Amino acid sequence: SHAGMPWLCALLACLLHALVGLEALLAGDPGNWTMGTTYLVGGSFGFVMVLLYVSYITSACQDMRASSWSIAAAAQRYPSRPDARNGLKVDWMSAEQRQAHDRFMKYITRTQMGVEFFGVLVTFSLVATIMVDLLIAIPTIYKILEGSMRAPEDSMKLRQ
Repeated sequence: SHAGMPWLCALLACLLHALVGLEALLAGDPGNWTMGTTYLVGGSFGFVMVLLYVSYITSACQDMRASSWSIAAAAQRYPSRPDARNGLKVDWMSAEQRQAHDRFMKYITRTQMGVEFFGVLVTFSLVATIMVDLLIAIPTIYKILEGSMRAPEDSMKLRQ
């Protein structure tokens, strides 16, 4: 829906920053290395942070732990909440209300709720995987580019 458009725009802006940084590194000018590294690392960090914030929304929809503030956990706790009559809500629920609550609980436990981008549910585990991949990939890319940029300089020194 349109509610996710600001998040998607933020992700695209961070991705563009990272790509501009990568392009600056690939250009080969050592004067652009600082700018390229800053844009690449900053854009990647921003991308992961936006995904992390979005994963909190998914967690708020799905988390079933008793201490959670999620929709699912609140619905699960509902019958055992005290009511105004100093009893539990479940004591005053009719059979029809209990069945409706059971149907609702089955629905929310079987339905994939949360934020999706292009059909991919954004969870904390997805964000952690992306973050680890970036922590491995960025230094590797930097070292490869640094080595390939220095190779022409080294060969020029050898020729002289």
